Amino acid sequence: MNCSWHPPNPNRSRQLSRRLRIALLVSSAWLLGGAAAWAQSLKIATLVPEGSMWDKAIRRMGSEWKDSTGGRVSLVLYPNGVAGDEAETFKKMRIGQLHGAFASASGLGAIDSAFNLFGIPMFLRSDEELQRILTELGPLFERRLRERGYVLLHWGHAGWLRVFSTAPVQRYEDFERLKFFVWGQGNKLSDWFEARGFRSVILPVTEVATGLQTGLVESLPVTPLAALSFQWFRSAPYMFDYRFAPLVGATVLTEKAWARVAEEDRAKLLEAGGRAGETLFRDVPGQEEGALAEMQKRGLTLTRSTSDDDLKKWEELAAYLEECYRKDSVPEEVFAEVARVLREFRAGDPGGGR
Repeated sequence: MNCSWHPPNPNRSRQLSRRLRIALLVSSAWLLGGAAAWAQSLKIATLVPEGSMWDKAIRRMGSEWKDSTGGRVSLVLYPNGVAGDEAETFKKMRIGQLHGAFASASGLGAIDSAFNLFGIPMFLRSDEELQRILTELGPLFERRLRERGYVLLHWGHAGWLRVFSTAPVQRYEDFERLKFFVWGQGNKLSDWFEARGFRSVILPVTEVATGLQTGLVESLPVTPLAALSFQWFRSAPYMFDYRFAPLVGATVLTEKAWARVAEEDRAKLLEAGGRAGETLFRDVPGQEEGALAEMQKRGLTLTRSTSDDDLKKWEELAAYLEECYRKDSVPEEVFAEVARVLREFRAGDPGGGR
């Protein structure tokens, strides 16, 4: 046995040290990279006011995400339109600054024109009709979004659009004289109204309050809940009590953000989203009635059409707008499917209701 001592080779020591450092760096990068791959803070923007029922429902959904995934998925919510209007929000989603949005059907229509269907004035008549459409054709809308790079987490409901105005609307001609707000989403609704002799004003939703205060806008289609939340009824203290269309929305994520969520967590996100949607559809009708009562206490005046002849004029406008949407803004196959579902539903419940 050779027990002689040899001094350590400094080159060998340096090589071992370097290899150890590399091994530690690689393992640390793997661990951190794995955590980054699965720990996601999903940034979602919306126009809804902070503290509103929609804001609370989405934040509750985010809390459920965090709890059910052990903190691997969390929500960062930007309410009040702080990320811009819906068109700006979707631009930021495309470049990765945002991961998702709780958006209206009007905003979603810029992604897929099928969603324009929900904005057709006087087309759907009741919550029951809306629910039937979403139950039977929800998968169709979800598939169309997936084809365009988005994942639908849940639907939302904000009530029914009525016309709020700075002067009372009791006849069709009253409405015709007022400058009418149209959402600035690049749709053709403004042109169609202009062709019928109306004066329309295209604005982002974030500028409605100023438009009402300056007289640029004199009437707007909005739900009672939104009118109360945004306080628009203070400048537009009259409401024509006719349900024109449901204000439908949905929370969507980009496919790229969805792909970074662990497979095991995706079902949990969808389950929490489903509960958020159910809450909104269940609670909105009662909340809407409460909003109307509260605004009436603060000076809101409700008006109604005064004659059958006047109602016929509204029905003629509805038929005209339905035809415009069908020809130019809703895919033919989607319109046909929705029309089929409505025919079948109304055969069993012909009354519908406004």
